[in-house]
Amino acid sequence: QGKEYVYDHVFGPKNTTHDVYERVAKPLIEQAMEGFNSTVFAYGQTSSGKTHTLMGNDSEPGITIHAINEVFAKIKQTDNTEFLVRISYLEIYNEEIKDLLDENKSKSKGRRLMIKDDPKKGPVVVNLTEEIIDNSERALALIAKGEAARSYGSTAMNEQSSRSHVLFKMVIESRAIDNKGDSSSSFAKEWSKDRPPVKEAALNLVDLAGSERQKKTNASGQRLKEGTAINQSLLTLGTVISKLAEGNSKDHIPYRDSKLTRLLQTSLGG
Repeated sequence: QGKEYVYDHVFGPKNTTHDVYERVAKPLIEQAMEGFNSTVFAYGQTSSGKTHTLMGNDSEPGITIHAINEVFAKIKQTDNTEFLVRISYLEIYNEEIKDLLDENKSKSKGRRLMIKDDPKKGPVVVNLTEEIIDNSERALALIAKGEAARSYGSTAMNEQSSRSHVLFKMVIESRAIDNKGDSSSSFAKEWSKDRPPVKEAALNLVDLAGSERQKKTNASGQRLKEGTAINQSLLTLGTVISKLAEGNSKDHIPYRDSKLTRLLQTSLGG
């Protein structure tokens, strides 16, 4: 007996990643520019094309590349405003956080990055590399660097399966420029304490590790451990989203049951 499922939209085989970006992600970019936290997930079975959808290739850029270009295009179009853009790139492997932009890998190898609660910003990763950028080319170069450091492994279902959740985060801060004679937008290197940003939002682009069943992958040893951590964190993410969708303010939302949901708490929870 068949089951009915309701979707917001279904893309066909002729659709490109740009089509997906226009429909799914572009509205969230506009929200982030206005100061609202936003998150895009790529979720699905291993080898289903999540990383391709987010990253793409030279001939067909993915959502992340389109999003970066869109942000800087909108900044150029925004007059009388000063921006500060920061990016970070991390992966969560076996519930441990790895900084994909860490310049000192030899010194920091084996160091576990911890999450702490900041009274103003919410959960943050201590000592995570954050790069201030003022153009899309620099952002793309950092992404290429981070991609080279990701954790991949071979399974029965995928020769090069991502064994971790990967989170690309772009923080967009802005405020009005004092100089009324200058109608163009500009970039700040930092904010003074006297004049902090007026708007601040995080855009999170998340490439989730592939969900899989142990029976299909014949996983054992390290691969089994990875798969167990992946499936447990995906289950937590599903639980958090379901409880938020139900909208019962009395329900306990289990953000702390996984590193992923804890890091995304300020975006998932509104």
